[in-house]
Formats: sequence, C-alpha cells, structure tokens
Amino acid sequence: MVGKISKLLGLAVLISTLVLSAGPVAAEQFKGTLKVGHITDLTGPAAKTCRDVTAGIQGYVRYINEEKGGVDGYKLVVEDFDSKIDSNLLLSATKRYCDELDVKFIYTELASIFIPAIDIAQEKKVVMMCTSGHPKYTVLSKEDEKAGKENFHFIHTPTVVGRMALAIEWIKDDWKKKGKAGAPKIAGLNMDNEAGHMTSTASRVYAERAGFKWVGAVYLESSSKEAVSQVSTLKKWEADYVIGAVMTGAPLMVFIKDMYRMKYKPQVMHHGTLISQYLATLHPGFEDQMAYQYCIDWTDTDNAEVQLMHKLEKKWNNKEKYSPYYVVGWHAAMIFTEALRRAVEKFGPDKLTGPNIKWALESLNNFDVKGLSDPITYTTWDHQGNRSIRWVKFEKGKLVPVSGFKTAPELTDDERDSKYWLQKD
Repeated sequence: MVGKISKLLGLAVLISTLVLSAGPVAAEQFKGTLKVGHITDLTGPAAKTCRDVTAGIQGYVRYINEEKGGVDGYKLVVEDFDSKIDSNLLLSATKRYCDELDVKFIYTELASIFIPAIDIAQEKKVVMMCTSGHPKYTVLSKEDEKAGKENFHFIHTPTVVGRMALAIEWIKDDWKKKGKAGAPKIAGLNMDNEAGHMTSTASRVYAERAGFKWVGAVYLESSSKEAVSQVSTLKKWEADYVIGAVMTGAPLMVFIKDMYRMKYKPQVMHHGTLISQYLATLHPGFEDQMAYQYCIDWTDTDNAEVQLMHKLEKKWNNKEKYSPYYVVGWHAAMIFTEALRRAVEKFGPDKLTGPNIKWALESLNNFDVKGLSDPITYTTWDHQGNRSIRWVKFEKGKLVPVSGFKTAPELTDDERDSKYWLQKD
C-alpha cells in the first residue's frame, strides 16, 4: 500500500508540474530556490475550483520570477500535488512536504476538509496555509495565548464562523427590504464533519442573536450522489434561508439539482465553490442563489492588479477567461511570497524554519494586497489575516455583487475557544 501511494504521489506531482509549469527561467539568474508545496485537486471532485486557484498561484509565481527577479534574488517554485481529495494521498503529501528540507511552506485549499493534515503540520512545526478554516485551528483561545502556545496554521480569509455572522447580517437587511412579517426561518447545510458542525452552530448562534428562528441543519458527504432527504427536510421546515460554508463543489451541485427538481427555492447562501459549479453548468437551479467571495474576482477589471492578471495571461497563455478563484490563488501567493521575502531578509535563506516563517507571517500588519481584499494582518493568536467577504448573486450567467466587502466581528474571549462552536447545532 505504501509503495502504491508513493508511486501515485510521484505521478501526481509529475503531471501537475508538466501541466502547470511556471515557465522556463535561466537558473543562473537566481541565487537559489525557495520551494512551496501546494496540495490541491486537479482531477477530483473539487477540480473545477482548484484548477483556477492553482492557475492563479502559478501566474503570480511566474510574474515574480520573470518580471521581478524572484524573491530577493531566489527563484520561487510552487510544486502542485494532485490529491484528488483522496485522504491517503493528501496525508502522504503532507508528511512528505513536512519532511523535505527544501520545502519551506505548504499551501492547500483542502486541509480544512482533512483535519489530520493540519495536525501533522502543526506537530512538525511546518507552516501550512489554507484557503479557509475554523476557529479550532486558526484562533488561539485566551488560555492558549497566555500559555505561549505556537500555532503554525494560517488562512487568508475569515473563519467559517465569521462568514455565518456576515450571512445573518445580510439576511437582516434582505428580510427588511422584503417587508415580510415575523422572523425568517434559517437552516444550515454543511458537510458532516467537525468544521461543518461548527459552521452550523455559528449559524444558529448568530441567527438566534438576531431574533430569527433557527429550524436546524442538514448534512452531506463529499461522496453524496443525491440530496433528496436533505431537500425534503428543509422543505418540511419551510426554511427561508439555507446558509453554510463547509462543502465541496460536487455535493453542492447535487443539492442544487435536487432542490430545483423538487421545486423548492429558498435563498441559498453558501461557499464560493457554488460559483465554479454555476459558471461551468449554468444550471437553472442556481439562478438567484448566492455565494460569498473572499476577494474581488476576474471580472473586476477596474482594479489595477486584476488588469495585470489579464495582461499576463493573455501574453503567456492567450487566455482571457478564468473563474473568480484565479484571484484567490494570486491573493494567497502574494501573502506567502511576502512572508518568504521577510524571512529571507531577517534570517537568511538557510534558516527558513517553521518558527521563522511563522514570525514573518505574524509581522504582516495591514499588508497591502492591491485591493484584492482588505489588507492582511496576522497576530500571534489570530491567523485569519482577512475577515471580510462580499456576497454575489447568480443572474443570467453572471455574478452580481449584492453587498460590498463587510468585516466579520472580532471573536470574544469565550468565542476564541473552539468548544464554544461545538455546542448543539
């Protein structure tokens, strides 16, 4: 079994390297190499989203190497590993990257699904950054902060808890505009794992604080092929809004199709993977539904950094269309590249240890990401970086922003303890 996994690891890396090469650069231009391990999904159930995240990361890497001379003269290399969302492959890749001395940093869109990967990196004191996460791994409790606990897990978006707070804020305004009597009925939809249950708990907590009626939560698996029972339950509850934040694209697609077929149309407000599914299929069940975005997207061409992305992709690949997740990848790469630059500058290229890279990330205070999101700030106890999202609605094949970027509330001392979000959902 170990031999088989090793072969698959090697094959997956080879394929992704061939497909997503950052472009030829003369080796003599650089003092050396800074390597980042990127664990993604290029051919599995989350591939529609992850391929564009990967393209955004590699686009920024190529820009830094070819246009900016690398990171303080060092060539930045991001090795993309296709995990296919197979837990064995994901965990094996995490272990390998943690043990390879030349890998300075791990980035993944997927570790919030496979929590053991985060535990491995934490134990090895290797910095792992994820696209999203929840308080248990992203925010230290007050007690842990006082005890000086080190946290090597970072994200660059609000936790799932913050996103649900912002969902409820949007619903307050929407319900008022609709002029409906009584309180709206709120339901949760997430994956059946710890992160999913934390998200549902947060949905309930914020809904009840707003005076709304929480009717309950339903759950799907990443392998779910149908959602008839979940849709039937929500329909019976007469939920006006179905909100969530933990789900891969394939089961969300299943849910939307069954909801449409069963003629049930609440307001769905969910994870950005909805966007990839919508743009790929334009299924009528998506119409007027909503998703959140961590960053502005590929269509926000009034932003100079997005204009740069368009210019470079046209020049390199003669390609002018990507999903919004291209910008998420670029955004992530901007952050970890700056952290590596600061670590090289302070400690030197031979001392890029986990604690030193952690220090570099925590030194980011209002770091300017060129308007792609709010500025990035990390502290020793809060590793969210950015607490803002905006909501977009699906209308006739387009993403229409229905809010500006709003910032989630800072967690109270009680809420910093993950046990707070593991109450009954």
